[in-house]
Amino acid sequence: MMLWNEVMAENTSVYLKQSTRTAMLVLAGNGHLMYNAGISSGIARRLPGVRQTSFYTIGGDSCPDTPGHDSLGLADYIWIVPHSHKNQQEFPPKRERHETSPILLGVYVP
Repeated sequence: MMLWNEVMAENTSVYLKQSTRTAMLVLAGNGHLMYNAGISSGIARRLPGVRQTSFYTIGGDSCPDTPGHDSLGLADYIWIVPHSHKNQQEFPPKRERHETSPILLGVYVP
């Protein structure tokens, strides 16, 4: 996964260097940005001083009063995503959905 993270960081950095007045939104799985490693780290090395914000998604029925110890430091923000209830129809249906980790948003704002 390290090589893939570096490729994504390089492609993002090249684009941002060429488009200096552009903001960029990177959508990637949680594992690609956890603990400000992966893509975030690669972009920061290539573009010193770059501003980034990361979101880590966790499934849950409600927002906890305090974050769990295991979620501290995962990202700048933790986004609690409600689970669907069994009596609700899922969209897209499970057989059509690609099973991956939840989506993480990494945002670059110049």
